Amino acid sequence: MPKNNLKFALLLIAFLFIAIIGLVLGYRRGLRKGRAEIENKYQEKIAEIYPYQNEPEEILFVSGRIKEVKNRSLILEETVYPRNPFEEISIKEWEVVVVDATVVVKTVEREGQSGDFIENMPTVLTEQQEIQLAELSVGQTILVQAVENIKNKIEFEAQKIILQEF
Repeated sequence: MPKNNLKFALLLIAFLFIAIIGLVLGYRRGLRKGRAEIENKYQEKIAEIYPYQNEPEEILFVSGRIKEVKNRSLILEETVYPRNPFEEISIKEWEVVVVDATVVVKTVEREGQSGDFIENMPTVLTEQQEIQLAELSVGQTILVQAVENIKNKIEFEAQKIILQEF
């Protein structure tokens, strides 16, 4: 009898082990299939809410945070938000080359006379002041205007760099 009990116990353990593995694998497959079904089910609604926009033929401006400041260049991190909310947000890095002709400015609030400013409200409440490249630092947000189309490039020359701080 003891041999039969041992065989029965081993058979029962093997059966339970196989059943548990089957349940885990089935659960994982179901999760993957369920997510795919939900994404497919809502693709039409996503397309309606977030209509597809063709990529521009030309990219002349890029905005982002300064990751690194080198001698005559900056590494810029641009946050790229996907059209589809199920996709991950990504970061794109650009190398911005500063040449002698590059203009570096910062946007500041326009100063006005005490009572006169409100009565004669200007249409633009900011102005740009020229600054030195050395005033830019890691973590600041800038807008860069390129000399040429940068659609398929990672490194480009800057025509104008605008420091955006308020």
